[in-house]
Amino acid sequence: MPILSSSGSKMAACGGSCKNKVTVSKPVWDFLSKETPARLARLREEHRVSILIDGETSDIYVLQLSPQGPPPAPPNGLYLARKALKGLLKEAEKELKKAQRQGELMGCLALGGGGE
Repeated sequence: MPILSSSGSKMAACGGSCKNKVTVSKPVWDFLSKETPARLARLREEHRVSILIDGETSDIYVLQLSPQGPPPAPPNGLYLARKALKGLLKEAEKELKKAQRQGELMGCLALGGGGE
């Protein structure tokens, strides 16, 4: 399952408002928000956006980015924030997979290590 989706048909169907939305798998968002909250805080601060969960299914969240702070917001501010968030989510996915592999490896070592 892809982590992020931004298909053209979905963009057209929501009248352009999807430009401020990102779809992410729940495990990746939970990992990012719990394990590295400082990264999210920095992104929010640098791009002056809030990131809210706008919707969810059993396995994904739809995140919505909204401009924060005093107007006027930079004309491409949401675009840059969305791009930065996608990059952060990709990093989090890699870290989560790495952590899961290490956990599996440790489990295998624990199961096979006591036979001497």
